[in-house]
Amino acid sequence: MATIKDIAEAAGVSHGTVSNVLNKRGNVSYAKIKLVEEIASQMGYVINEKASSLREGKTKILAVILPNISEAKYADLYSGINAFAEENNYKVRLFLTNEMLYIERAALKKIISLRAEWLLAVTSLNPDLSLYGDLEKNNISTIFLERSSNLPNSCSLSFDFADIARNFAKYIKLKRFSDPEIAVITESSDIPEQKIYCQALKEELNISESNIYENKQGNLSSACYEIFNSPINYKAIITSSEFLADKIRDIYVATKNIPEIYTISSLRPCQNPYYNCACLNYCKLGYVAASKITGGSLLSSNVNYLESSYYNYMQSATIVQHESTKLQLIAHSTPGVRALGHLLPKFKQKYNIDVEINLLSAKDIRKYIIEKNAWDICRVDPSEFSYLAPKYFACLTEIEACCSKRFADYIDLPEAYYNVSGSIYGLPFDIAVQMLFFQSDLFADMREQRAFLETTGHPLQIPKNFSEFTEICRFFSHKERAHSPVKFGTTLSPKQESSITTYFLPRLLSDCNLNYDARGLLNLQNTDVLKCLKDFIAFDAYSGNESVQNWSEITENFMQGQTATTIVFSNHASNFIRKAQSKINLEIAAATIPGAKPLLGGGSLAINRFSSNKAAAYKFIDWACSPSIASELVELGSSSACKIVYEQREILDCYPWLIYMRNNFKLGIRPTIACKKPQMISEADFETILGSHLMRVKKLQETPEEALKLTQLDLQDLYLKSFNRQ
Repeated sequence: MATIKDIAEAAGVSHGTVSNVLNKRGNVSYAKIKLVEEIASQMGYVINEKASSLREGKTKILAVILPNISEAKYADLYSGINAFAEENNYKVRLFLTNEMLYIERAALKKIISLRAEWLLAVTSLNPDLSLYGDLEKNNISTIFLERSSNLPNSCSLSFDFADIARNFAKYIKLKRFSDPEIAVITESSDIPEQKIYCQALKEELNISESNIYENKQGNLSSACYEIFNSPINYKAIITSSEFLADKIRDIYVATKNIPEIYTISSLRPCQNPYYNCACLNYCKLGYVAASKITGGSLLSSNVNYLESSYYNYMQSATIVQHESTKLQLIAHSTPGVRALGHLLPKFKQKYNIDVEINLLSAKDIRKYIIEKNAWDICRVDPSEFSYLAPKYFACLTEIEACCSKRFADYIDLPEAYYNVSGSIYGLPFDIAVQMLFFQSDLFADMREQRAFLETTGHPLQIPKNFSEFTEICRFFSHKERAHSPVKFGTTLSPKQESSITTYFLPRLLSDCNLNYDARGLLNLQNTDVLKCLKDFIAFDAYSGNESVQNWSEITENFMQGQTATTIVFSNHASNFIRKAQSKINLEIAAATIPGAKPLLGGGSLAINRFSSNKAAAYKFIDWACSPSIASELVELGSSSACKIVYEQREILDCYPWLIYMRNNFKLGIRPTIACKKPQMISEADFETILGSHLMRVKKLQETPEEALKLTQLDLQDLYLKSFNRQ
C-alpha cells in the first residue's frame, strides 16, 4: 500500500505537506491540495485509523452488552448508541447475552482484554454484579441501562417505571375492570425496575398476588400459558414488554377473545395497533447514555431517569360514532396534505367519519373560503391566517373548551399558526420555516476551502448575511469561476408572484430598517429598500437559469447537483430524501438562512364558522394534528408541530434538518410585514402584488424605482378597500 513518503515523492512536495493535506490541516495552497489528493487517490492511499488511535494512546472502544437485538427496544437502544458513536468516531463492540449469565461473564472478560474505554450494559447478572467491579479496576467507565445496579458508586440511566404504571392505571380505571379481571406479567423481579413497575400497579389497581405472573426465563418460561389457562377470564392484561405482549396475543389469538393488552414498547413512528402502549424512547436512552459516558460526565446518582422519554398510545378508548357524516376539507396540494390523504382510512375506522380532500390552487383557496360555505375544514397558510380567522373560522374553544391542552404536545411555535387577538382559531398542521440547504461536502472540501480563501481573503463558512451569501454563490458559479464543481451558486425562485416575494422578503427584513406610517402601512420608498431590491435583482446572475413552477421543482433541481445551495420552506425538504431520481448522492446540510429572518410557511387546520359539522370537524383536526399520527405523517413527507417527532432518532436520521427547523421557528416571521394591523391587509395579497412588480423588474419592464412606487400605491389601495369594508 502507498505511504505518505510515496505520495510526497510523486507529487514533488514535502512529507509534511502531504500529511497536512491528508489530515485536513495546515496552510496549503489550492494547487498543492488538488495535486496531493489526486495522486493519493491514484495510488489508493487509505488513512490507517487504528494506527492514529494508537498514537493517541486510546482505543476509543465503546463496549455494549445487551440481552438481544431481536426485541425492538434493544435494537433501538443500540441504534441510539451507534448513532452517537458514528458522529464522534468511536468504535462500538456489541456483546449479546441472550440473558445467559455465563455469556455475560465471558463478555466482561473480553471487554477488559480489548482495553475498552467505556461500557453501556443492560445486565442479566442482577442481583450479583460483583464481576463489574473488575471493570473499575481496569479504568473502564460503566453505565447500566434500563436495569439499575446495586453496586456502590455505580451509575444507571433508566425510565420512571412507577410513573408509567400509574398512567396505565389511570386509563384502566376508566374501564371499570374489577380486580379479578386484570392480570400483570413482568420479567424477573430480580430486575429492580420490574419490581418497581409491578408494585406500582398493585398499589394503584389493588391487584392480588394470585393475578401477578413472572416471566423469569424468556422463551423458556410458562408464565404466559399460565395466564391463558387460568380459570379467570381476564379482560385486561398488563405486560412490561412488547415481547410478552406478543406472546400473550399469539397464545390467545386462535382460541379465545383477546383481552385488552397494555404494554411498554419502544417508540417507533408507527405503533402497534393491537396494544395500548406506553412508548419509551430507547433510542434516545442509548444516545444520551453514550454522550454522558464518553464525555466524562457520568451520572451523579445511582438511578437517573430519562426526561420526556415516553408517550401514551391508548387504542381502546371509547369511540363516539357519528352517523352519515362527511367532512369537506379544502387545501392546496402540499407534501403534508398528500401524506394526510394516505391516513384518512385510519380516521374513518376510528370515528366513522368520512373526509373528502378538495385540492385547489393556492390562489383559489381564499376565494373558496369567502364565497362558498360548502366546506368544513381548510388548510390555511400563515400569510392568510390572521386576515381570515376572525371572519371565517370558528373559535375552537367554543367547540371544545379544553382545546388548548393539545398545545402541550407541540414544540414552541409562533402564534401566527393558531392565535388571533387571544383566541384559538386553528391547530398547527404541516408547519414550515425557510431554511438554507447546502452541499456539505462542497463546504468541507479542502480544495474548495482553500480556493475560496485565496479568492475572497476569508474562510468558506455558512453565510451569516446576504452579502456573504452572494459572495459564496458567486464563487460557486461557472460564470465567475470556470473550475467550480457546480454550475450555479443557488436555485432560482419559482416564477409565481408570491413565491418570488418569499425570496426577497428575508433580504428586506434583514438588510433594511423598515418604516411604517401612522396607519401601520409599510413604507417601501426609501434608499435602503431600493438598494436591497437592486442587490436582489443582481443576485440572479448566480442562480440556476431554468425557471421553475413550484417548490417541489426547486428541491428536485437542487438534488441534480448543479447548485451549491438552495433556500426552501422546510416542509418541502422531504423531497431531498423521497425523490429517488436524483443523479448523484448529495450530502446535504441545513442552517438558518442568511440574515436570520426566515418566513414562516406550511399551514394550520381551521374550521368553517358556518359549518353544521363543527364537532366532527374538531375531531378531525385534533386527530390530524395529534401525536398519534404525527410520526407517520412525517415519514410520508409531511412536517409536524408535535414534540414526539423531534424525539425519534429513526426520523431524525432520515430528515436531520428537523433539529435545526425546530430552533428556526423562534426566528420566523410572516403575518405583519405589510401592515401592523394584519386583519386589515392579507399578507398573501401584498406578496402577490410585490411579486408581480419584482417579475416585471426582472423582465426589464419596470425599473426598481418604478416597482417600489407602484407597489406602494397598490398597498395603499388595498388598505383603503379594506378600511371601507370595515
